[in-house]
Amino acid sequence: MFPDLQPVQLAPISARVDEAARGAGRDPASIRRIWNISGTITPRPTGRLFNDCVESWAQSLADVSLRHGIDTFVLIEGEDAEAQLRTFALEVAPLTRDLVAEARWTGGRQRQEPDQAALSGPRR
Repeated sequence: MFPDLQPVQLAPISARVDEAARGAGRDPASIRRIWNISGTITPRPTGRLFNDCVESWAQSLADVSLRHGIDTFVLIEGEDAEAQLRTFALEVAPLTRDLVAEARWTGGRQRQEPDQAALSGPRR
């Protein structure tokens, strides 16, 4: 998917993927969904989607994963790429996995942060 795509735009794309999978006789849940994302992981909260701290990145990615079935995120190289990738791999990704696992364990209920309105869309 394209990096300038906003999370709310994923719902209709995801629906088309589901429809195509069913049309091909496949379970939509078996389709790998990859999203290329760009942004900056900041040391402190900023309140800006994908230009924010580790915790906000993880919450946003977990929400996208749970709502739209995205299971793989590719971080597009930007400024200070090595440090950003290290932070993404060692901090954001593990926290995202934990949040997704927690939400699935609790039946998909997750904490809603005020800035999560930008991520709204039907849950898968």
